Amino acid sequence: SILKASHTVSVLNRAARALGNLALEAGNSVTIHRAGAVSPLIGLLTLTEEADCLQTALRTLRILSDTPCHRRALTAQGLVPPLVAVMSREEPGLLGAACRAAAELTRCCGAPCALQLSRHGGIPRLASLAGHEQRAVREGALSTLGNLCVQGFVRPSVGGAGGVGLLLGALRSDPTSPAAPAHLRALCLCCREAVNRARVREDGGLDLLVSLLKEPGHRASHPRVLGALLAFFYDQVAIDYLHARGLVPVLLAQLLRLSGVRPGALATHPLPQDGREAASFDYPLERPIQGEEQPAEASSSFLSLR
Repeated sequence: SILKASHTVSVLNRAARALGNLALEAGNSVTIHRAGAVSPLIGLLTLTEEADCLQTALRTLRILSDTPCHRRALTAQGLVPPLVAVMSREEPGLLGAACRAAAELTRCCGAPCALQLSRHGGIPRLASLAGHEQRAVREGALSTLGNLCVQGFVRPSVGGAGGVGLLLGALRSDPTSPAAPAHLRALCLCCREAVNRARVREDGGLDLLVSLLKEPGHRASHPRVLGALLAFFYDQVAIDYLHARGLVPVLLAQLLRLSGVRPGALATHPLPQDGREAASFDYPLERPIQGEEQPAEASSSFLSLR
């Protein structure tokens, strides 16, 4: 009620902070959504220019993005456009809050959220922020780009904005970071489109993928890496390069391990299967995903040649 009735920034800031603190409890988060507090919180992002108040609202909205249902509700109520607008601000603390909120909103990203981010210019802005000097900004932006890669139709745009190079750079600089498996998954998904495979090859990504296959620490991700390399089957230049870089002995070592001839065969656990939305955008879906709007605009993949 205070969020809807008050126009005093300090009061709105306190109300938003209180809701954020309450939302840390899952039951309270459900109650806040049902009470209709989301729309006024989103409205705060356009109602004021005060950085502290905006940061508080973004923190609360991030906490309220705690379930797939709540993330869909936030997207449907219009969070994406003002969130992208806040990303054009210069204050590091505010940018960090915006990128962290975007990363949480795009977790297990749905098609409507990815489509809105694409249409409102969020992808190039996120790619720009992924090189920010502030760690929170940089990590939040890159996590968001990686989350978007779950949706096949947006991956060519992510690659076109420099996302492939950013993911490769993050994996090279710190291959053992907690975020590395998510970055590697996004990179492997990008290999499903020809346009991004070319970027991976040109940016030296084949060497990285082969080296990760040799690393026991990334064993859980080896099936994804093998699937990504398999996508290069019709790229003779890439196949010749991989052969010259020693892919065959690496594959043989994988076969020996998986067959039980070498130790460690039982050390991996099955990875969760990707949904139909993660399929290559080089080939259109047989039918739209129910309840999710599909993009009508052409993309820089094989689909745009139709």
